Amino acid sequence: MREAIRVRHLAYSTEQLYVYYITGFIRFHGRKHPRELELEEVRAYLTDLAVNRNVSASTQNVAFSALLFLYKTVLDSPLAENIRDVKTTMVYTQVLSQGARGVRSPLDS
Repeated sequence: MREAIRVRHLAYSTEQLYVYYITGFIRFHGRKHPRELELEEVRAYLTDLAVNRNVSASTQNVAFSALLFLYKTVLDSPLAENIRDVKTTMVYTQVLSQGARGVRSPLDS
């Protein structure tokens, strides 16, 4: 993972965050290898971040990007193609975790 990040000259802070969230993902699922995990496990982890750990939408996006990088670049997994579907779930999860008054629509003004 770190090698793939460094070869692409990503920032060191990005490397730290990606490793942090991927490690968290692996621990969240009982230390299973990511190749053993499916789309539902990705969705469950991102949902847990938003609902139970109360992370912001931008933090959830970093975790999402880390998992996408892992599956697409490091593991070269076909699962990466289906991870764009999780993005929709993330939006709904953020809205639900903030409640009806937590998210403002342009029509509210």
